[in-house]
Amino acid sequence: MKIVKSNIVFILIVLVGAVLRWTISITHSYSNDELSAINRLRYNNFHDLIELGVMKHDMHPAGVQLFIKLWSFIGGTGEFWMRLPFVICGILSIVVLYFIGKSWFNKRTGLVAAGLLSLLYFPVIQSELARPYAPALLFGLTGAWFMYKVLFNEDKNWKNTLMLGLSFAAVMYTHYFAFL
Repeated sequence: MKIVKSNIVFILIVLVGAVLRWTISITHSYSNDELSAINRLRYNNFHDLIELGVMKHDMHPAGVQLFIKLWSFIGGTGEFWMRLPFVICGILSIVVLYFIGKSWFNKRTGLVAAGLLSLLYFPVIQSELARPYAPALLFGLTGAWFMYKVLFNEDKNWKNTLMLGLSFAAVMYTHYFAFL
């Protein structure tokens, strides 16, 4: 209970961000961008998905398109189901940004940064679309988090270096500009 009381503002920020992302996600149908990605799921083999679904008809890296293809095997292509992992990425981005701000500066900076990310329109709307933007933000933030740990932590840990490399790879396979 003491942990909840000392972190009540952070918990409220995450709850507000989660409510905004969930409610927007369920109030409207697919966007044209999402429909384009779902239309490219029709390819039945890996070669066609990459050649025709990614290289010819999409400018994004193949990571999200491959993920959407695998995700659709589990639960289909319903709006709620397809958007679920992207909403979760948006919510986790709020948490990661809080910890980045808290560790780099102080708790107040982490709260302000997380609060802004939870409320600003662009991160909210991009967190509810089944497109590469929310995962790119999350992987970029985790890359920043692990880069800080690798460069500035007193105890050097190979796991942080490994996670930094995995974060960089994940963001590169998700969105080119986010990687840059």
